[in-house]
Amino acid sequence: NFKGGRGIATAGGGSLIISIPILILWGVVWLIAFIFPRNIHIANISATLMTAVFSFTSAIVMNRFSSPHAANNFEFGFFVGTLMLIILVKHYVPLKDLILSTYNKN
Repeated sequence: NFKGGRGIATAGGGSLIISIPILILWGVVWLIAFIFPRNIHIANISATLMTAVFSFTSAIVMNRFSSPHAANNFEFGFFVGTLMLIILVKHYVPLKDLILSTYNKN
């Protein structure tokens, strides 16, 4: 119906151009999160959340221990973290459905 996705492929393509380590970090966390419950939404949300936390944390740490490129590190970390939070917002409905289905089982 041409509704579009949740931005995972677009963010992956952008990460491939902007920062391959961020893409690798996201991919490794996604794979670990997918292996155990075998749920793609849990994997997407986990990897995106962990990448956002890592990006914001590293931006704050880099800014705190000001290196010569501290402003660039902070801006980059903030940019990546914000991108990941946008993807998390797009995963609101699957996350809500996942929580409700888990809650209804108990």
